[in-house]
Amino acid sequence: MAANLSIAPGIAYSGYPVPLYGPNLLSPASSSFEDGSTGAWTNTNATIANSLAQAFDGTHSIALTSIASGSMQISIPAVSSVPVIGGQTYTLSARFYPATTTRTVNFAITWLDIAGGALTNPNGGNLVEASAVWNFTYFTAQAPINAYSCRPVCIVQATAAGGEVQYIDLISFNQGVFYPT
Repeated sequence: MAANLSIAPGIAYSGYPVPLYGPNLLSPASSSFEDGSTGAWTNTNATIANSLAQAFDGTHSIALTSIASGSMQISIPAVSSVPVIGGQTYTLSARFYPATTTRTVNFAITWLDIAGGALTNPNGGNLVEASAVWNFTYFTAQAPINAYSCRPVCIVQATAAGGEVQYIDLISFNQGVFYPT
């Protein structure tokens, strides 16, 4: 009799758990930018624009240009927050491309309660970029039990001055744990 190769989330296969990894909870406009917009993202210490200069997925990405020294970031505003299930695990991932200077990039997830109040703001997924390539990183975190939604945040750390450019593409926020291959 042949082995049953059909497996489901939560079932151990060869000793490794099979995680539930759901679809991207961000809109296509906020993930791949192919519609020519910057999606629902807002900015801190950066100007943002849809760009054709670099792209990992399709022909568009989002370009961040630093306004001053310090970290620059994009985040989904509270009004557009992503619904979540409290107690579940989620993974935020993206590709970063340094146009001018390589930096450390990472993520934060601001978990919100039903009234829109911030609960916690864990961060992680630190990656020191390589130059002239798309750099992939991800961050997995468990939503607090009373979380109702969240604000994903993509961060480029410690820009030296205004004018540094960083491209971000294929941003994904999924329920479940991501296991890179």
